[in-house]
Amino acid sequence: MEQEAKGIRYQSDNKGHLAMDTEDSLKSRMQENCTYGSVEGRRQQCQPSTQQNKYIHGCTCVYNLNYHIVWCTKYRRKVLNPEISSRLVELLKDVASEKGFTLVEAKVGEGDHVHCFVSAPPKLSVTDIARWLKGISGRYLLMEYPEQRKRLWKGHLWNGSYFAESIGSTSEENSLRYIERQKDVQL
Repeated sequence: MEQEAKGIRYQSDNKGHLAMDTEDSLKSRMQENCTYGSVEGRRQQCQPSTQQNKYIHGCTCVYNLNYHIVWCTKYRRKVLNPEISSRLVELLKDVASEKGFTLVEAKVGEGDHVHCFVSAPPKLSVTDIARWLKGISGRYLLMEYPEQRKRLWKGHLWNGSYFAESIGSTSEENSLRYIERQKDVQL
């Protein structure tokens, strides 16, 4: 139940206790909190972690969840040439921003596998993240480069499996260095 008198708002909880807030403190608390349910609010919550800002503050939690996800092309065919690789990275960034997580780094290794460093809120499972990254990027790449279907039997770009590991704050820099080195082994 909510009552208002002379610019002060009284709100009772389910036990009947009254809490008092002034209009100014209400506005400042509302601005500090995230925008519930909006994509923009989720994007603001999920920023990549850095040494200065290691933790991400969400509406109801504080977190630092990072994943290293790797997957291969079907039959390990080396179909990811530099042109397709650069388009793939663009697609992966678009998928991440659309689905509410951050793609910190993505590299193609040896033309047949992809390394991604992802920072995500706790409500998103790593299974969903890998499914979105692989499924959406694979569909768009095969539409944009139909000649690749001939090199892959049954027309699937990605292998059905993936590798995922959680990255702790101590190994975050090492994982980023490893993923960065993957571009050196590219075609």
